[in-house]
Amino acid sequence: MMNLQDAASNNQLRLTQLVLQEPLINEDELNKINIPTLILAGKSYMIKSEPTLLIHAHIKSSSVQIVKGEDHYLPLKNPKLFN
Repeated sequence: MMNLQDAASNNQLRLTQLVLQEPLINEDELNKINIPTLILAGKSYMIKSEPTLLIHAHIKSSSVQIVKGEDHYLPLKNPKLFN
């Protein structure tokens, strides 16, 4: 990965690479999960909701919540809602 001079540029590069390369979802591995699982995503997250819903579809005992107005940093930005 390229290393840029400042943290903001490095973060933007990381996010761009994430959008282009991820998510890598292994459906067979997800199908093996057999415990209650909460799948939490922010509606304002740059990744579309389809991967989140795909994960939910392959974990039998899962529930999903996509939170309006939140992004990937929901646990850090809004810990009361997260917990």
